[in-house]
Formats: sequence, structure tokens, C-alpha cells
Amino acid sequence: MSQVGKKYSRRGLQTSYVSTVVGISLVLTMLGVVLAIVLGLAGLKENVKEQIQVDLFFSAEKTQDDIKLIAREMENYPEVKSVKYVSSERAWEEFEEITLQTGDSLAGAGFDLSVIDGEIPIPPSISFHPKADYANEDSMEALRVKLTEAFPAITDFNLNRESLQDVNIGFDRIAYIILVIAGLLLLIAFAMINNTIRLALYSKRFIIKTMQLVGATAGFIRRPFIVQSFFQGIFAAIIGMGLLMAIIHLTNEFLLNISDLLDIMVLLKVFGAIVVMGILISVFSTIIALNKYLRMKLDDLY
Repeated sequence: MSQVGKKYSRRGLQTSYVSTVVGISLVLTMLGVVLAIVLGLAGLKENVKEQIQVDLFFSAEKTQDDIKLIAREMENYPEVKSVKYVSSERAWEEFEEITLQTGDSLAGAGFDLSVIDGEIPIPPSISFHPKADYANEDSMEALRVKLTEAFPAITDFNLNRESLQDVNIGFDRIAYIILVIAGLLLLIAFAMINNTIRLALYSKRFIIKTMQLVGATAGFIRRPFIVQSFFQGIFAAIIGMGLLMAIIHLTNEFLLNISDLLDIMVLLKVFGAIVVMGILISVFSTIIALNKYLRMKLDDLY
């Protein structure tokens, strides 16, 4: 009968250990999804910001060679990601493409080459994309001043400031909302994991109290439980990472391709955060639950 009792007790402990690991892994998966969304949006924001285009136009006395030289100098600017010289011919081709796509004619748009003796009415220009860190109103204004001081021949710094503002404000609002949700999920996750670990330690409360009564110190009693919770956190993190990869794979296969947003560096950050959160939450929850049973009197254990 004693062997049967030990068998069921051991099975109960194993079940408790497995349920704790599974519970933590599910919570970590949920947190990993939220973190992946936040980091993915940050990467998307950078990509969108670096797609913003600024066009520089110059006074008529500047030749094509002069403008090309300015473009080469701008390649060394820390604020500029990419820069290119746009000839009058290329600018006219792009204008024609846009006009045809909208269904308008060149005459309807107000341009007629025959009237202006075959000369292209669009002057050569420079088009560049700013780096993401500088794609904001203050940095763009500072860059405008810097360029006009360095190249007084610039007559127009053409930037769609409304689009720039919308990109920054829109992504920031989404990020704040997701971060608030992530904070709430973290609190819920901690409460769930703490409750799961406390229930798992409930079956060991007499062992804890017996060790305390025979003179074992609190640190000595905590040590094996903390080591166990450390490995619980690691095992749960491994399962959580596996579940997260499965979610990402299914999303790529059946919903939309997010591979460009979640590159290897983003995934490494997410996985690292999952491991750290798994260990910290598991160990911290174990310490809190242990302290409760260490402070309890013997009569309160029943």
C-alpha cells in the first residue's frame, strides 16, 4: 500500500511539474507574439520612413554636371540613406507614367511639348531618401537649412511633411497601444504563473516545514526549488519558442508573409526575451510562494 501511495505521489509531482511548464510556455508564447508584433512594427516603421522621398530643385544656372557633383557630395551625409540624380528626361518619363496611370492626357495636365519648342519643362533635380533616425520634422528642417547653406542654388526642398508626420504619429500610437496591452498581459501572465507554481508547491508544504523545523536555513530550503524553477523556465521558454515559430510559419503560409519584418535579428531578440522572462517569472514566483510557506505556522498547513 505504501508503494502504491509513493507511486501516485510521484505521478502527481510529475503531473504538477509538467502542468507548470506547459502553463508557463503558453504564457511565454503569448508574450512572444506581442513582442514580435512590437519589434516587427518598429522594423516596418523604419522601412516606411526610409521610403520617404525628398526632391531638390536648383536655379537655372546650375548645369547637369554641377547637380551631379552635389549628388555625389550628399552621399557622404549621415542623414541620407540613398541619393540619385534625376535628369530632365527621366523626370519627364516618370511624369508621363503617372499621368497615364491616372487616365489623364499630357495636354489635360497642362503640358504640351509642341508649345514649348520641344523642351522638357521639368528641370534636373536630386532625389534622396533619409535614414530612419532622421525622418522626422525637426531633423528634416535641420537638413534643409544645412543643404541650402551648403548649396545656395537650391530653390526648392520638396518634402511631403504631412506624410512624414502621419508615419511617425501613426506608428507611435500603435506601438503605445501594443505596449500597454503587453504590460497588461505581463501582469496577467505573472499572476497565472505565480498561482500555478504556488499550487505546485502546495503538495510540498509539509516537506518545507519539516526541513525548517529540523534547523534548515531559508536559503538551504529555497536552493533546490529555485534550481528546479530555473530549469522550468528554460524548458518552458524552449516550448514557447517552438510554438511561436509554428505561429509565424502558419501566418506566412495562410495569412500574409511577415518574413521581411521578422528577420533573424528580430527573432533572436524575441527568443532572448522569452528565455529571460521565463526564467525570471518562474524563479521570482517560486521565491514568493516559498516565502509564504516558510512564514506559515505548522497548524496553518492543514
